[in-house]
Amino acid sequence: SLIRDKVTLAEATSNPAASSSAAMLEKTKAAIANLIEEDAQKRGDGTSLTGTFVRLAWHCSGTYSKNDGSGGSNGARMRFNPEAHWGANAGLKPARDILEPIKVSEQVSEQVKKLIFTFSNYTSIT
Repeated sequence: SLIRDKVTLAEATSNPAASSSAAMLEKTKAAIANLIEEDAQKRGDGTSLTGTFVRLAWHCSGTYSKNDGSGGSNGARMRFNPEAHWGANAGLKPARDILEPIKVSEQVSEQVKKLIFTFSNYTSIT
C-alpha cells in the first residue's frame, strides 16, 4: 500500500532505494497538487478538483467485486469498460483524464501508477 511505501526521513537518508522511492512519491504528489492548483485558478470560483479526487478514489475502491475479483483501486481499471461507464462513476472521466499525463510519466513508480486515483485522493487531503 502507499502507506507502507511511505518512508521516514531516517530511512530515506540511510537507504538509497528508499530515498529514491520517497523522492518519486514527492514528485508525484507535487505534480498532482499542481494540477489541483492550476484547475482551481482556471475555475476561479473557489472550487477545485480536491472533492472530485476524493470521490474518484471512493468510487474506484467501491467497484471491487468479491464475486469475480474485478474492480477496485489496484490497476486504476476504472479507466476501462465496463467500470468507466457504470452509472455510479458518471462525471469522473474528467478527473481520470487530468491524471493520465502523470500516470504515464516515467517518473512515477509502477505502484503509484496502479493506484493513481487513490494517490490523487491522498494528495488532495494532505
